[in-house]
Amino acid sequence: MSEALRLLLVDDEPLALRRIKSFNLRSHGFEIVGEASNGKQALDCLERQNIDIVITDIGMPVMNGLELLKCLQTQPAPPKVVLLTCYEDFEKVQTALRYGAQDYVTKVLLSEQELIDVLLRAADSLRAEEPQSHADETPAEQSDPPLITGVTRSEIKEALLVIEQNFATIDLVETARRVNLSPSWFASLFRCETGDSFHGYVTATRLREAKKLLRTTDYKVYEVAEHVGIPNYRYFSRLFAEHTGVTPLVYRKNRLE
Repeated sequence: MSEALRLLLVDDEPLALRRIKSFNLRSHGFEIVGEASNGKQALDCLERQNIDIVITDIGMPVMNGLELLKCLQTQPAPPKVVLLTCYEDFEKVQTALRYGAQDYVTKVLLSEQELIDVLLRAADSLRAEEPQSHADETPAEQSDPPLITGVTRSEIKEALLVIEQNFATIDLVETARRVNLSPSWFASLFRCETGDSFHGYVTATRLREAKKLLRTTDYKVYEVAEHVGIPNYRYFSRLFAEHTGVTPLVYRKNRLE
């Protein structure tokens, strides 16, 4: 997998496209390489270039997002698909997820961090699907993976320390730079060594700290969210509930009783 994953944006609303393009996706290992205003144009783009992840609206003229998704799923190695949705699209989203969509985000309140988190999960899925055969690699690359050596283990240990000390601001690209590995190779080694993706580990670290702050301080929930590096309150609350089964406020209340 290349160092930067290639994104195709598909939406008939120029404002939505401009907003996503304003996000700092490049520093997280993603590059926008194409745009389309409907599913048919998207298929044309996909014929001309390799795309790793498609970010598409559902409601579009000519060919909508669901029709595009159906077409993509007939391909032998389809790109991951992230849906841009409106609140009224919920039933369509459920259908799209059954068709094989990776994830979805709500357009109206979409934050940069929320989209990045969804894209990182898509990237993890792509890496997990990479073939284990290394026929196209050089002989040196076909040797035993370096993670079994002391050097690699020390690099991953160093990465864990970097995360622990900088969990609120750190990202994959910066961590890889600090341990002198390429982002894509570092991500693979990190998963092999820890059993978790980089993104999953950082998220767990942030939520662990969030629970500690909810138990031991009087910080408001939005202050806790900002402290642990998830400044979007709505997204933080949703993420917290997904991992703990309760909202931050309920978690605090239960621990104080």
